[in-house]
Amino acid sequence: MNNTMKPSISLIVILATLSTSAITVNATAKTSGNVGVTSNYLWRGTTQSSDDAAVSGGIDTELANFSFGIWASSLAGSAATAEVDTYAAYNGKLPGFGGYKIGLTNYYYPSDGLDDHFTELNTGLDWGPVSLAMDYTLASKDDTGSEFSKGDLHYSLGASKDTRSGLSLGGTLGKYDFEDAAGDDYSYAQLSLGKGDFTFAVDKTSGRIGVNAPRVSLSWAHAIDF
Repeated sequence: MNNTMKPSISLIVILATLSTSAITVNATAKTSGNVGVTSNYLWRGTTQSSDDAAVSGGIDTELANFSFGIWASSLAGSAATAEVDTYAAYNGKLPGFGGYKIGLTNYYYPSDGLDDHFTELNTGLDWGPVSLAMDYTLASKDDTGSEFSKGDLHYSLGASKDTRSGLSLGGTLGKYDFEDAAGDDYSYAQLSLGKGDFTFAVDKTSGRIGVNAPRVSLSWAHAIDF
C-alpha cells in the first residue's frame, strides 16, 4: 500500500507546484511599448495638433486585471508643447455579457507658463464588437474654465469588425457635454479602416464652432513587446 501511495503523493505535489507556478506566471507583470506618427492628432473628434502631424510614444504595464501606463504626443502649432497622459485601470468580466473597465486618466500639457492638466474618471463596457464608454472630469488646474473642468461629461458608442483579408473596420459616435453653459458642446463621428500598423480615418464634428469640416488622417502605430 505504501508503494502505491508514494507515486500518488508525488503526483499531487507536482500538480500543486505546477498550479502555483501557473498562478505566479499569470500574476507576472507584462510591459509593452508603442510608438506612432499621425498626419493629424484627432481626439474625440477635434484636432489637438492644429491639423499638423504629431509623433507619440508610450509604455503600458498589465498585472492580473490591472493596467497602467504613460503616453506622450507632440502638439505642433498648439499653445502647449506636448501632451503627457498617465492612467491606471481595472478590467473585469461580467458573466454572460462582456468586459468592463474603470480607471483614471490625467492629461497634462507642459509648456512655459501654462502647465494645464485635468483628470478623468473613465468607465467602459464592451460586448463583442460593440463598446460603450463614459468619461467624467473630476478636476482640473482651473475648474472655473468653460471646458475641460470639473463636471464635464463625454460618452461614446463604438463598433469594430475584422475581415478575413486582415482589414479592421471601425466606427464611433460620441458627444461632449461641458458643465459650464459657456462650453461649446458638440457631437462627433469617426469612420476608420486599418491594416496592420496603419489606420486611415475620417472624423466629423457637429455643433463645435468653426471646426465642423470633415478631417482625414493617416496614422502608423507600432507595438513593442519587452
